Amino acid sequence: MNPERFESGHDRKRIHTTWEREVLPYVADEEMAAAVFDVTLVTYSDEDRYYHNLSHIASCVDMLDPYRGREDYQKLFLALLWHDVVYDTARTDNEELSAEKAVTFMDGLGLDGAEDVSRMIISTKEHATDVEDEQLVCAIDMSILAEPFPIYLAYTKGIREEYRKVAPIDSEFYDGRLTFLNRLSRKQVIFQHPDFVHLNGVADMNVRHEKALLASKL
Repeated sequence: MNPERFESGHDRKRIHTTWEREVLPYVADEEMAAAVFDVTLVTYSDEDRYYHNLSHIASCVDMLDPYRGREDYQKLFLALLWHDVVYDTARTDNEELSAEKAVTFMDGLGLDGAEDVSRMIISTKEHATDVEDEQLVCAIDMSILAEPFPIYLAYTKGIREEYRKVAPIDSEFYDGRLTFLNRLSRKQVIFQHPDFVHLNGVADMNVRHEKALLASKL
């Protein structure tokens, strides 16, 4: 494993702090909890993950923090923690497999709510839902789209690297990326959750700029 791909200790600490607070008090088997958490860290630290890594998960956890007063906070946290635990750019069922993995983890830990966590993870496949908790998870997951454009560009470069093995030729990747961006553009709004709808303007602008850049390279 390339040590440069293992994200900072700060990212791990941010995730672990929430894990200790929201999960450990409800788990009887501490060794099992430690094993599940370690597997999660190692998975997100794979050398092929340039964006869908611990930094992404830590950012999601940070964005969820204002919702700590919710009764379903633990389930929201676990959905975000494991929504990309399976990420293979050659597959089209990553969300379903991530949901299955989350259910396995939760069953092993004896935690309730696996069905809800699975449902929220699967919702990140299409990012189109009328269910509030799914809207929140999807909005947090996609919040990178509304970052300042230099940060957005760094995200797109990470995505390009993740697809390097399945699309080594740039034009192949650009074509597929444009298909994804066009699908986003056809949505009435990218962010459906009420707390995030104000980000739609910036996200739309970023997507348009990236589409123009890609079109100029084809």
